[in-house]
Amino acid sequence: MASLLVGLMAVPAWAGGPTPADAGGPAGGLASPEGRRPVESARLSAELRKAVDDQRFADGLVDLLPPATSPADLLREDIGGGPWPMRPNDASVANTRTPNVDAAVIELDGSGRPSAVANVLLSKDYPHGVVVPVDEDLGTTQVRWRRWNTEEWDAGSAGSVDVVPGREHAPLEMMSPYPASVLKLMVGFGVLQQVDEGVLGLDDDLAYAPANPSCGEPDTMTVAEWFELMITVSDNRATCALLKKLHDLGEVDALNATFADLGLGTLQVRGSNPATGGTWLGMNMSALDTARLLLIVSGASGDSGVRLPANR
Repeated sequence: MASLLVGLMAVPAWAGGPTPADAGGPAGGLASPEGRRPVESARLSAELRKAVDDQRFADGLVDLLPPATSPADLLREDIGGGPWPMRPNDASVANTRTPNVDAAVIELDGSGRPSAVANVLLSKDYPHGVVVPVDEDLGTTQVRWRRWNTEEWDAGSAGSVDVVPGREHAPLEMMSPYPASVLKLMVGFGVLQQVDEGVLGLDDDLAYAPANPSCGEPDTMTVAEWFELMITVSDNRATCALLKKLHDLGEVDALNATFADLGLGTLQVRGSNPATGGTWLGMNMSALDTARLLLIVSGASGDSGVRLPANR
């Protein structure tokens, strides 16, 4: 599987300097220290594209899990599975194809307001990276996202299933990289929504009793303990336990609806098994929407362009 998703926020070196209001710019909104309201920063975009291109992904990769690898093989230490970090082994193969990379950065000023944003895609179609146009709400409609499918990527396809409808004429097209453990941010967001609404308590005991042990053995911990394991050490069983609870509460569809209401349409919790909380290959996240989700969670001040619905 050759994909990489990165979404982050960064505070620039001038964060301790004048705020936009001090510099004569608007007190809120997507404003730089000079008072501009950029859609995306040409400087940040150029730096991000260069950083992605400088990795020289197209020069060759070592595929730790070649196409013939089955899901069961992921746990076999003799082919590189099992304890991390994974390492080259006899089953590893050279892969000269360009991987799919989606990277986004939202830069914040000293007051925690978005001041610059950049999104860069890299794939076989954009081997040196391409800058994605970004709108004033920090989102974009300029990419036709296709759902990740390992078999289709191995076959050289751009993908066959749209993530967001109505993007047939978008200028850019990309098979969305599989989010892997980044998906735990979506699960965590959903769990904390239930805490905010009083449905769950962080100190409540949560018994994980899966229909089968494919995602881990049964256990009982508090919601907070499961949550900490999921977020701090990326524990898969904890993620399954919390995601299964969201299924038990019938809240997974509502979580996807919340993401859509927020304008984060590429964030989708799809295809998981309600009986175990496992089976995550249907999950989808773009880097830009992931960074915007982190912006919401951070409580960034000012008019960030993304905000919680009034009923949430």
